[in-house]
Amino acid sequence: MSRPATAADDAGRRRGRVRSGPGLSVLACAAGAVLILIAQAAVWANADIPRATGGVEHLVVHGHDVEPGLRAIGVALLALAVALLATRGWLRRVVGLAVAAVGAAGIAVAASGPGATGPALLHRAFAPTVHSLSTGPNPWWVLAVVGGVVSLAAGLAAVVWGGSWGGLGQRYDAPAAVPAPAPEPTDDAAAWRSLDRGEDPTA
Repeated sequence: MSRPATAADDAGRRRGRVRSGPGLSVLACAAGAVLILIAQAAVWANADIPRATGGVEHLVVHGHDVEPGLRAIGVALLALAVALLATRGWLRRVVGLAVAAVGAAGIAVAASGPGATGPALLHRAFAPTVHSLSTGPNPWWVLAVVGGVVSLAAGLAAVVWGGSWGGLGQRYDAPAAVPAPAPEPTDDAAAWRSLDRGEDPTA
């Protein structure tokens, strides 16, 4: 038969949620940053075009060629993940708002990537007769969008619940002073009886 939950059990569960909250948000923010950095380093599109002098020119563009801002967004999210871990209270909410804003920017930038792969390939082409280039982008831009969504969710969680999460140095804070127990009341009758017997009731 299980014992009924006590106030101490409820407090322990609340403390567990407080401890796990910042860790999950920090991990989500860092994971989103890593996904964006991986995506921007991958090949987003390639094409073969004929050269004016003969032969074929093979063109390749990476994510950072198509959307140069993705690299900065990924690095910024890594820095903000550290800031989420180190701050507490209202300051952590501010950092969470920044994480959400940068994550949303990552979504917007990555989502515009498929339409920019053709001009990025054309910019690399050396054939002057090529004025347009049609190619389907690789799905790496989707990974960048997922990274932005994960980071956006981590930032919103920090904005909503970050004020109640503990900080990086909370475990090293000085423990709260425990009040001394109140002295037990003295039984006057017992003390008088001890005096009558010649005993010292204060011993």
